[in-house]
Amino acid sequence: MNVLVKDPDALIAQRTKDSLAFEAAWRALPRDNAAVPDRGALSLHGFKKMLPDMGLIDIMPGTPPSSRVCLVGERIRERIPFPVVGQDYFHYIPAHMRPTTEQRLQTLVQQPCGLWQVLGIHYQRGLFKSLEITALPLWRKEGPPQIMVLAVYSRGEVCDVPTDLALVSLDKATATAFLDIGAGVPEWRLAS
Repeated sequence: MNVLVKDPDALIAQRTKDSLAFEAAWRALPRDNAAVPDRGALSLHGFKKMLPDMGLIDIMPGTPPSSRVCLVGERIRERIPFPVVGQDYFHYIPAHMRPTTEQRLQTLVQQPCGLWQVLGIHYQRGLFKSLEITALPLWRKEGPPQIMVLAVYSRGEVCDVPTDLALVSLDKATATAFLDIGAGVPEWRLAS
């Protein structure tokens, strides 16, 4: 079941300290009187300990939207047993989940707001990992595409994924919340 968390207190109780620290580092980025920092202001100094769990994705709004994975940290690469840098993130989302994922990520850069989710990944041989994803937008002065910076953390018992295992499927998120970064949170309605 995909649950949209709307109560801020319930959300804080579910988020890990890693997710909260990632958001705090994003909020500390310099910005020119805007709710969202420009990508040029992205200093990795404040994210130093988080870099292995971080990624950058360009989001190109449209119908259908597209994206390009720009960068993934070492621990993300270990969880995904194939190269994703330069690829369209949406191609890795199962077809039945793609419309919701596309709409959420477009909302992230158009609102603007943050996004927090808990979801699972299934690998061959029955291995399962539960992941917590925190995503926040960055602007680009020269215009679209918009950029999303994200952190992906293992929840529960941390285990290594053997390199010979293939990703079998992604689960729908078990918890989802939009994060207010100063412009409020969207009224979420999935497009028909």
